[in-house]
This record gives sequence, C-alpha cells and structure tokens, in this order.
Amino acid sequence: ASFFDIPVKDLMEAMYLGNLMGQKALGILENLDTKPPSQAADKVISRIEGLIGAVSTGVLSKAEAGGILSKILEV
Repeated sequence: ASFFDIPVKDLMEAMYLGNLMGQKALGILENLDTKPPSQAADKVISRIEGLIGAVSTGVLSKAEAGGILSKILEV
C-alpha cells in the first residue's frame, strides 16, 4: 500500500484534521507565558552555542565537544 492507494475523500479528511490540530497546537504554543532564561542559564546556553560553532567549523571534534559539554553540565 502507498500514499496513492488512499481514497481521495479519506485523504482530504485526514489532511483537514491534521491541519486543524496543527493550528490548535500553534495557538496553544503562542499563548504560553515564557520568561527569559536566568543569567546562569543564559551563560550555559552561550557556552553550548559556542561548542556547536566550534564543532561546525572544525575547531573541535564531536568527542572533544562532548567532553567539554559534560563538564559544563556537571552539577
């Protein structure tokens, strides 16, 4: 069976319901009250973004970045 085996009426209904659920979910997410991260969380986020940049440019290997990340997240 493939996508093209689905009757058109059923496909249209499934697409309509999927889009409706997506719109409702987006509305819920847009209405959430989120506060900005704390100063400590912002610092961690910046360091993680720096590691991602270092890996993407080849400055660090994924293994090296993983080791540094585990030290950052140690509690």
